[in-house]
Amino acid sequence: QDQVMASLEGILAGWTKGVGQFGSTESLTAWETSPTVVVLPDDDLPATHIKLAARSLPISHPDAFVAASVASLVLGGNFSSRLNRTIRETEGIAYRAQSYLNDHYNEVLLVVEADVTNGCAGAAMKQISYLLDDLADHGPTAEELRSAVGYTLGTYILSLGSQHGRASCLLSYLTMGIGLDFLAQLPDRLDSLTTDDVRDVCQLYRPHLFAGVVVGNGGTDTRQGEFHFG
Repeated sequence: QDQVMASLEGILAGWTKGVGQFGSTESLTAWETSPTVVVLPDDDLPATHIKLAARSLPISHPDAFVAASVASLVLGGNFSSRLNRTIRETEGIAYRAQSYLNDHYNEVLLVVEADVTNGCAGAAMKQISYLLDDLADHGPTAEELRSAVGYTLGTYILSLGSQHGRASCLLSYLTMGIGLDFLAQLPDRLDSLTTDDVRDVCQLYRPHLFAGVVVGNGGTDTRQGEFHFG
């Protein structure tokens, strides 16, 4: 440990303290322009790639952030998620489908991705649009909530099972200005989460609030669903 610290001190000795500050994440500001989905035709690609993103609430809103994490998991966080059950298993038009929260330039985004069969992008976009609206209208089922809470808690515990995992988690919290008591509070926050809590945060994920791209040979009727297309 002493050798590691000495090495780091030597490497960082020439660094000076910066004058910048992290931007505020206390509220969502308006987009400079309305979010739109852009279609970029490319007939040479073996599959059509869909990538969509909507703004979410940051971890500085801990209850909403926990609800958003569960919403992302229910939507497309694993193979039993709605996206995978619908466009991969039932429709058979997607090779891969997922959703996740991503920290991007001091903002948290819900990202939805799918690689779909060429010519089927319109059908996939229509299904994604429906799933987003359905979560915002009704929230997850009680079984989906129970499963997502258990999965999230189990993953969290596993991630803290090593020194590397604990250090990474603590660093991310400190970087974002989050109190370390969030570590201990997470199980209780998950346990108290309701379907209404998840439904409420999903109002941020209505289709018309997403920006994104559809790249590939999506077909002649790609612009499907309640998205705003550019």
